[in-house]
Amino acid sequence: TLWFGLAWGEVVCYTPTTQQWRTFGPRDGLDAGIRPTLAEDAQGHIWVASDDARHGLNRFDGKTWHTTMLSDHGGTNLNPSVLASRDGVLWVGGHQGYLHTLRDGKWAANRRSPDLPIPTTRLTNLVESPDNAIWVLGRGQEIQRLDASPNQWATFEGLHFQCQTSDGVNWFLTPDYRVVYGQNNLWQICD
Repeated sequence: TLWFGLAWGEVVCYTPTTQQWRTFGPRDGLDAGIRPTLAEDAQGHIWVASDDARHGLNRFDGKTWHTTMLSDHGGTNLNPSVLASRDGVLWVGGHQGYLHTLRDGKWAANRRSPDLPIPTTRLTNLVESPDNAIWVLGRGQEIQRLDASPNQWATFEGLHFQCQTSDGVNWFLTPDYRVVYGQNNLWQICD
């Protein structure tokens, strides 16, 4: 099946096996705005984002359209890009550097920070590379590469990294100044 987004907010579906065309619009429950972009997730759902703040993010489950207003989740409704990555995460690029994610049924809205070096402008394109990195293009800015794979990044809440010794052991301090060390998922608190 081929899906197309039309400039003024309609979505067209073509099924080659039956040679049938179908157009979706407001009368079908689709709440897309101008310049819609589309993505298909691993479950076969079609996601439609648009460059129009008056409309939400749409999901088609094969029968019904469902709309989510990302402003209800701390983000923005002006979202010109959408990507369903291979790891099951839905990425939605928005205005003013908002990068929304839907992971395990939970929405998060993120903006540029020292830990998330994404452009501060409208995120116009999201692409997943073969190594699972997400490339983010902001209007008028350089493209940024996000690598969120677990072998690249890890967060240990409440631990403050101190150093890694030559034998590969990582050393941390807790907020109450206790020493923690660990290597390969084996952790020990020094008393």
